[in-house]
Amino acid sequence: MHCLAANLLLLLQAVSIEGGTIHPMDGTAPFVGDVVVVDGVIASVGAETVRPEGAKVIDAEGLHVVPGLIDGMIHHDGEHDELYLRAGVVLARDLGNDLGRVIIARARRGRVDAVGPRLFISGAVLDGAPPVTTKAVVVRNAAEAEAKLGRLIDLRVDFISTHAGISGEALGGAALAAHAAGLKLWGPVPRGLSLGESYTLGLDGVVGLDAFLPDRFGWVADEVPDTSAGVKIATSPQRFVMPVINAVAARVQVPEDPATTLELMGPHYVAQWTAELDARERIGGPDYYQRGALALSRQRELLADLFGAGVRLLPGSGAPNPWVVPGDGLHDELASWVAAGLPPEDVLRASTYGAAQILGVSDKCGSITAGLLGDLCVVSSDPRQGLGGLRRPRWVIMRGVALSAEALDLRVEDLRKRQAEQRIASLKELVVDAPDVPEGEVLISGVVQTEAYGQRVGVERYSVVKRPDGQTSYCSLALVPASASEGASRIQFQQTIKGKVVSGFDFLLESQGTKIAIRGVRVGGQLRVERRVDNQFLDTSSTTDPVNLVDSGSVTAALIAAHHQDEGPLKALYFEDLEPAVVSWSYEVKPSGVHALLTGEGPLVALFRPDGGFDKMERTRGNGVIRQHATSTDLHGGAGIPLPPERLPAAPDSSPGGEGGGGAGD
Repeated sequence: MHCLAANLLLLLQAVSIEGGTIHPMDGTAPFVGDVVVVDGVIASVGAETVRPEGAKVIDAEGLHVVPGLIDGMIHHDGEHDELYLRAGVVLARDLGNDLGRVIIARARRGRVDAVGPRLFISGAVLDGAPPVTTKAVVVRNAAEAEAKLGRLIDLRVDFISTHAGISGEALGGAALAAHAAGLKLWGPVPRGLSLGESYTLGLDGVVGLDAFLPDRFGWVADEVPDTSAGVKIATSPQRFVMPVINAVAARVQVPEDPATTLELMGPHYVAQWTAELDARERIGGPDYYQRGALALSRQRELLADLFGAGVRLLPGSGAPNPWVVPGDGLHDELASWVAAGLPPEDVLRASTYGAAQILGVSDKCGSITAGLLGDLCVVSSDPRQGLGGLRRPRWVIMRGVALSAEALDLRVEDLRKRQAEQRIASLKELVVDAPDVPEGEVLISGVVQTEAYGQRVGVERYSVVKRPDGQTSYCSLALVPASASEGASRIQFQQTIKGKVVSGFDFLLESQGTKIAIRGVRVGGQLRVERRVDNQFLDTSSTTDPVNLVDSGSVTAALIAAHHQDEGPLKALYFEDLEPAVVSWSYEVKPSGVHALLTGEGPLVALFRPDGGFDKMERTRGNGVIRQHATSTDLHGGAGIPLPPERLPAAPDSSPGGEGGGGAGD
């Protein structure tokens, strides 16, 4: 099917939509006429247009033509592209992602043969320590914010995104750097700051409605919260609000037909969403949904007040948060706005021309105007009367290609089949080759499985090598399985320890046809780091810190701590969106034998075998927990690298954080 789509792209250079009611959405009244799209751009709009020779003709008599929709908040995953397109979403704004992956994804969305919406990206989200997500860039003060924003700006991100853990000082520094580069700053109001303080420090757009609540109030308080002060603060034309009401609604309403919904999602999302639903039923209490309905009702009342006050609002779905289906999630958000009393036509304008104005791209998209991108939807019902017809457009025109509802449904069915294949594949053994090792004696090796939400997300094979010069190398090869849209990722990593300090390391990530290599070598009193992308030199940096270990997500970091480091503070180099950064960790071995490391991203607890091999580990990164356990260990005919008794578990059945095993907080 994808080959067929690629061939169609070569054939269809013009689309003529004829006889429909055109809704320009830029303030121009709707009218009956034609829209001609040539090479993906609107060539003409009006009652009389010239049909290009060989154009694809869409008879739109009795139908309505609207600009494609803009989703102001997603976290992009390529396996969701078909879902966005089926729902008529042509531009999606990513509020924080794996930096390298989303940069590549945005570049690919610019190609004529791309599938899915165009992307408007922030790259990585800025947060404080510890960050709420593993994809965040930690900024502790204004100087760090300015320095790290420079890297994002060099990568030509479209805006800057922050999270609730960022400090006021760092937020102010980020705002200065962002505004100097002509970029807007978006995020939730940081903890400890008020709505007014955040706007004053330079936050342009607020994500979510919680900041409008008075102190000590919640959405389900006995008294109705007075949000009028916050509404007044937000009325400045240079201040924006993205309510994301549906992210709340999705968590306080019972999903309709969850089994069918989950068929469209990858194994990791199935595990995450199912766990969230189970948690509701387990700990939510008998009045959980009643309290949720009250919170949703009050948020809708606030939304109506914001709209009535003229606050500039941006619709965003929050997909793929649990039970927020990509594509459909935006329609659920828009439906919530209509349920709050906002006129359907105004809601549609907010998700097209209004969104484009807020994002600063109204000169490129968002309205049906000659010279703009011809990313359009043809729908069956008048959006002035209701938005139900938008959910499944009759036609979506994207990058110059006209896709019928039937063609879009076929793409989604193909996705459903691919996800079923991925679920079957996730149950099969994932085999990873042995890592490359340097000359020397292999003391011990093993295979480790990585899980999140009880779902396997990767496998790693490690080897520990005693080199002829007395140094010890820790080598690993990790494999992240393929998804429905992307191939597997492969991470080869090796770091060498001399005494207690890293003398060198090599990191190679191979993903989506791209190779990213990072090499570090200690020369004199410096660790010099070089980065390359697809064998092309990118940059060099250096640190004079005596780095004790390199953290690439591999179990080798914990192994190095256990075998080489003293308890107390240590220096770790990690890759903050593939940018080397040195941070302070603390290390403690509990009386139970649990090894507890407090990293810059959260706590890590690990156990080791008597022969020194890896046993199991639990790592909190942001708001997620990663668990790893050994599936096999090989001593290569020797004794391994035995640990002293005080660094071993007190009992064979101990587990990190479990009974008898202690935990990071013991």
